[in-house]
Amino acid sequence: MSVNANVVLVTPDEQSIKAIGPNPYDPTICSAVAIAGRAQSKQIVDAILSIW
Repeated sequence: MSVNANVVLVTPDEQSIKAIGPNPYDPTICSAVAIAGRAQSKQIVDAILSIW
């Protein structure tokens, strides 16, 4: 196993946090959260690919 690792910490962005709302377990928001997460992925893809 490597001593060093390259990592990218991905946390919800502002739009994802809004989509998640106060209850992340609410099944009625799944679609909105998925859409927000996919939009965020387009913003961070280069950071992920740089270490992949």
